[in-house]
Amino acid sequence: MFSDSNQESHSILKNPLFYTSTVLGVALLAVAWIMFSRWHDNREIERHAAQQRAEKQRESDLRAIQQLGARISKS
Repeated sequence: MFSDSNQESHSILKNPLFYTSTVLGVALLAVAWIMFSRWHDNREIERHAAQQRAEKQRESDLRAIQQLGARISKS
């Protein structure tokens, strides 16, 4: 009934599922990279802001102590 000559051998390059899967995979990698880089940048910004807040608090504390008459060096 069916002969081997009637069946065509399909190349993977002719398969549209291969192309759509590849494009989808690349798009998912791009989205993942964007999300990771934004998360990392936000983390750095928050860390920098926390350091600045801590430094301002330290300077404020030093001024308060100096107003009370204590001698403290800025180190």
